[in-house]
Amino acid sequence: MKSANPDIIVLTRDPSLWSCCQFKDYCSANNLNLTFLNPFTQLSPVIWSLRPRLVIHRSSGVLFDDIDLQLLKHWQSKGATIHNPPQATEIFRDKDEAYFFLHNQGIRQIPTFFIRGPYDFEDPIFKNGVVVKPTRGNKGIGVQIFDQAQEAKAFWNSLDQDQRYLIQPKIKNFRDFRIFILNNQVLDCFYKDSPQEKSLNKELINISLQCSKTLKLKYCAWDWVKTDDYGWCLNEVNLSPGFKLLAEKQKEIFLKSLFLTI
Repeated sequence: MKSANPDIIVLTRDPSLWSCCQFKDYCSANNLNLTFLNPFTQLSPVIWSLRPRLVIHRSSGVLFDDIDLQLLKHWQSKGATIHNPPQATEIFRDKDEAYFFLHNQGIRQIPTFFIRGPYDFEDPIFKNGVVVKPTRGNKGIGVQIFDQAQEAKAFWNSLDQDQRYLIQPKIKNFRDFRIFILNNQVLDCFYKDSPQEKSLNKELINISLQCSKTLKLKYCAWDWVKTDDYGWCLNEVNLSPGFKLLAEKQKEIFLKSLFLTI
């Protein structure tokens, strides 16, 4: 019989997503009490009084609102297990903070400019074009790509001075390579445009594993790109990655491990 206090809470803005459906099926099969919650629209006093045993954070930081992290820290202080820790999520929520954290770890990234105010885009690094990204967001939402620096300049200088964007050179001829980590071990690694194509790059794996361990992450995905101009660069660390591209065996391992604390 399910109690009013859920065993597990999944924070998500859309419980119909494939990953959430997998969570629901797993919990149903294993008689676990699961609740989905949108942390940006459902934060009544009753929510703060809940005492879940496990919280899985699947809400990407696309809004300039950190109330979800405050809720996670509250539950964490009451003894809940949080995947992933809100302290790590806080680092990677903003691309600028993530960039400097990773830079301090000595990790090579795509050259990134944090400019406030007008900019002329005359640096030769922009010879192939310009990418302008919001400092928060995912799945390409809000990203602007320009083939000519002058086009980027016109767009950039039309923005408000309180800009929440970053600037990168447009990268040609690259492929995304994902390293999926679970419990400080590589669960899978593959090219995102061809998941059946595997590769074991020991240097990238070691870097990803070491940093994941430092951040005490339960699971994450490190997305690297191999470029003509800069070699291997880290593109993104995803703390709530989708797992649809994993092989079936790896999916089973992932789900079982995720709910193991219950």
